[in-house]
Amino acid sequence: MSKPLVIAGKRKDGRKPQEYRAPSCAVGVTENAQGSSYVESLSTKVTCSVYGPKQTVDDPAEACDVKVNFTVATFAEAAYKRRHAQQPTSEDRNKAASLEEAFGYAVLCEKYPKSRIELNFLVLQRGVDDYAASVLAASLALMDAGIEMHDIVTAATASFTANGETLLDPTSRETRRAVATLTTTCLPNLGSILSVNQSGTSTSETTEEGIKLCCKTCTALRDVVATTLREAAEKNG
Repeated sequence: MSKPLVIAGKRKDGRKPQEYRAPSCAVGVTENAQGSSYVESLSTKVTCSVYGPKQTVDDPAEACDVKVNFTVATFAEAAYKRRHAQQPTSEDRNKAASLEEAFGYAVLCEKYPKSRIELNFLVLQRGVDDYAASVLAASLALMDAGIEMHDIVTAATASFTANGETLLDPTSRETRRAVATLTTTCLPNLGSILSVNQSGTSTSETTEEGIKLCCKTCTALRDVVATTLREAAEKNG
């Protein structure tokens, strides 16, 4: 029989069930990009570089277009070594589409008519939640580039166990043993939810609890963005 995921109120890594791991973040990490960032959250490491806005002559749209390129480095996951170099999986293409949708909404596209903004992600180490880390990285990189937005975007994940526990920011071990996992993407300053994606099944009450917990975490991550940008500004004087 498997050991419980929570023993005496603590998970294996020492966290409480509803405690998240504060990520390590930096901006200005890529030369020649308008803005860039690096986010590390335990087993996940990802960079985001912003290029643009660039004027487009072949796009009839009046507002700007947000384009996402989501790449996983060949050394980031053993399975990728058996495929063509840096070939995106269908899951990664879905993540790219979700990122495009989120930031296509968040960016004040009317401020950049007939132009394109490119977000280039590179996953250096794949963890259980590289999507949420990528969302945070994109918000930091866009702010670093001075791109105007309705609000920053943040995301958080929670898993539900068979005995009714909700685990925030789960590890890969925890998600494997969970009955369901959901990720919530938010505009924390506006108090808006952009999307909720869930795999597995849970009661409506459990799902609602998970969404509320993720939204609370998204607000905390907003403060991480503000602190990272302030420290970078102070360092660059």
